[in-house]
Amino acid sequence: MSAYRHTAELCFPRAEAEYLRDVLGPEVEREVPKCHVTWRSDETTGALIIEAEDLSALRAALNSYIRWTHLALSVRNKASGHFKKHDQ
Repeated sequence: MSAYRHTAELCFPRAEAEYLRDVLGPEVEREVPKCHVTWRSDETTGALIIEAEDLSALRAALNSYIRWTHLALSVRNKASGHFKKHDQ
């Protein structure tokens, strides 16, 4: 039986998933106590998979990855809007 008893998936459209995989790559690659984090993707979507030994570890990891994801997408959207204004 796996040590990881609880699983959560954060799913994204393919373009966002590829961007987030690049941006959050260092965080996914490092060791997280009581957790294992991986990426899964197909032709249309991508998902960040978080497996944890217990619910407390899953909650902590989810809080971190959701915050980092929100920050990364917010920065990209702000930068995209900023550059569009200067191009006009």
